[in-house]
Amino acid sequence: MDARDIKIRKHADGTLWVHFTVPTGQSQQKTVKMAKPLKRYVRVQTHSGEPQKRPVIEATIRLGPVETRTDFSLTSRSSFKNQILLGTNTLKHLAVIDLSKEFLLKEHCLQISRYP
Repeated sequence: MDARDIKIRKHADGTLWVHFTVPTGQSQQKTVKMAKPLKRYVRVQTHSGEPQKRPVIEATIRLGPVETRTDFSLTSRSSFKNQILLGTNTLKHLAVIDLSKEFLLKEHCLQISRYP
């Protein structure tokens, strides 16, 4: 998931939370501040060959009428076409994938909840 200004903070109860901003809209000029509990870290091999340690959060995502919870690793995706990548583990029980078509849902149909 495209996230900026990622900071890990310990809350009073000892849990770690990820505080970050998410760009919204086509221009990505507007942002929404979010905070989610840190679920774990994941090591990701990048295109440049350098592995990255990324925080992982769990969030509710809605694809049209279908809503589910899934894990997202956070990093800046400002130089990429897509703000979010959904893997087969998330999609395999939710939808039939037709690689010959794209953008079948309207932009407002894909939402991530701000709340845990």
